[in-house]
Amino acid sequence: MDCFVVELENSQFLGIPLDLIREVVSITPEEICPIPGVKQNLLGVINQRGKLLWLLDLSPLLSLVSKVKNPLTKLIVLLAEYQQKNFGLVVKNLREIKSLEFLETLDINSAQFPEHQYLKYQTKFNSEDFLNVIDIDAIYNYIHDPN
Repeated sequence: MDCFVVELENSQFLGIPLDLIREVVSITPEEICPIPGVKQNLLGVINQRGKLLWLLDLSPLLSLVSKVKNPLTKLIVLLAEYQQKNFGLVVKNLREIKSLEFLETLDINSAQFPEHQYLKYQTKFNSEDFLNVIDIDAIYNYIHDPN
C-alpha cells in the first residue's frame, strides 16, 4: 500500500493511505469557518470549490499539541475522499510518498491510550523507526458521528 507520510506536532510521523488523498492545499486559519458545538478537533469548515468540507486537526486527535491557534500559521491540508464524502486533514508537514509493507497490526488498548483508536497499522518506516497508519474508518466515523 502506498502512503503519504506526514509529520504532525512533536515530530511524530503518520501514514495516510494515498488513495484517499485528492489534493493538498495550504490555507490560513482565517479561511476556516468555526462551527460552535462540534467536537474539539474539528476546526470548522472550509469552502473548497463551492463545497463545504469539515477540517480535522490530526495532532490533538492523536494527543499531540496543535499549533493551529496561531493566526499567522499557514496550514497544510490533505483533502481526502472516503465513502463519497470529502473532508480535510490538517498536518504540520508533508514528507514523502512511500510504498509500505505492513508488518503488524497495532494492539489497540483504547481504554489506556484513547488516541490508538484512530490508528490501524504499524509498519517499519526506516531502519530504526515505526510508522503508524491511520484507520480511515475511525477518522470518518469521528467526523460524521454527531456524538
